[in-house]
Amino acid sequence: MLHDGISTVFFKDKKNWILLLTLLLCVAGVQVMIAANAAAAPAFEQSQAPAKNAMPPGQPAKAHALSPQETQAVVLLNESRRNAGLEPLKVNLQLSKLAADYAVDMRTRKFFAHVDLDGKDPFERMAAIGIDFPNAGENIALSPDIVIAHQMLMDSPLHRENILNPKFTEIGIGVRPDSRGGVYLVQEFIGP
Repeated sequence: MLHDGISTVFFKDKKNWILLLTLLLCVAGVQVMIAANAAAAPAFEQSQAPAKNAMPPGQPAKAHALSPQETQAVVLLNESRRNAGLEPLKVNLQLSKLAADYAVDMRTRKFFAHVDLDGKDPFERMAAIGIDFPNAGENIALSPDIVIAHQMLMDSPLHRENILNPKFTEIGIGVRPDSRGGVYLVQEFIGP
């Protein structure tokens, strides 16, 4: 069962920037979807290694570790991928820090969108820290908890497409609490 919540998906392929926005609401138990297409062992592996072209020369990487909620989010995501016959995504800690920072930014500045209040989209934020991949994507969710957020994303065809995209090989996960008791979940995906 879905609970009240909103989630969106944003991804880039080799040729186009594509914004896919899905508004997922549960009104009296009825799911309503609005989509817009504007052309445009351990449960997972973790890597401290930076992504291709990840850090400008001379800039040290800041240490980042996943929280228990972020670990739970990765376990759920990779379980869904395994159930679909796909390889699990490897956790990229640099990408996870970006995701966590973005969750904090949305919470602090009280917005919920792929484009931040400074006008930067997910791919510009990735590029700013040296991450540039031909395939990249972002899912964001605001939900009562991680399990519900994951279920909402899997129930949405566009979000599910990012989670189950075989082109993606690495994931950055950010989870931060919402002041109303829920969580902001940010999933950053990259692949060759």
